[in-house]
Amino acid sequence: MACEQNEDWVVNEPMQSFEENPEYAPLNTIPDWVSEKVTPKEYELWRTMSSRYEINYSFLKKDISEKRKKEIYDCINNICERIEKGQINKYEGFLNIADEDGTTLSDSQYFGQNSNKITRRRS
Repeated sequence: MACEQNEDWVVNEPMQSFEENPEYAPLNTIPDWVSEKVTPKEYELWRTMSSRYEINYSFLKKDISEKRKKEIYDCINNICERIEKGQINKYEGFLNIADEDGTTLSDSQYFGQNSNKITRRRS
């Protein structure tokens, strides 16, 4: 399963700062509890992702099917490879993972259930 990046920016209301919207971790920040929910390899992927995205990790507190988890990490691996190659080399905005039913916790970035695309939004 490939993961493509959609370069069309979604225009919505401006995102709030981390102080106003603490569900998104600041750059290079991973909440302590995440290490208890992921494997060491997955944690390293999140470390790489956090260098470019402010991430909402709350989806990790939910039950995720193995199929959905594979979809998410296939996309995350693809993005991390692009970060490591320098193809993504600056701040990319907010990242939110869609629930299994395709809904998101907010209207910023998400991985859609029936899509392999990432929709990004900058603050």
